[in-house]
Amino acid sequence: MKIAITKSALEEAKSKYGNFQPFSGYVEEDKKFFLPLPKYYIVVLDKYNLTLSQLDIKLDEKTVEVIPLKKIRSIKVTGRSIRRVSIITRDETIKFIIKPNVIGIKEYQKKMISKFESLSK
Repeated sequence: MKIAITKSALEEAKSKYGNFQPFSGYVEEDKKFFLPLPKYYIVVLDKYNLTLSQLDIKLDEKTVEVIPLKKIRSIKVTGRSIRRVSIITRDETIKFIIKPNVIGIKEYQKKMISKFESLSK
């Protein structure tokens, strides 16, 4: 099943959760198997926090998790066409994929990928 995230949804999340120079994008949970369906997120990354807003199948906000950048130990970005991101904190490891060529939000996705790559160095 395909989900259609719009620019307005990303901008709304950015204004709701972003503080200073926020970036927003759409990501999916990185899973080995496709059943059950992966979790869908809008990610807002600013100077201080990484905010993961989980969406349900109707694109309504389900839960929100805020991770301060100070708690992140490492970020690893791999892949060519579909980018896999692993974020290791003190408590957990979060893995998700970023599809850079999502129709309508390509520029948001590419900015998000470049921001994660800059943080991983």
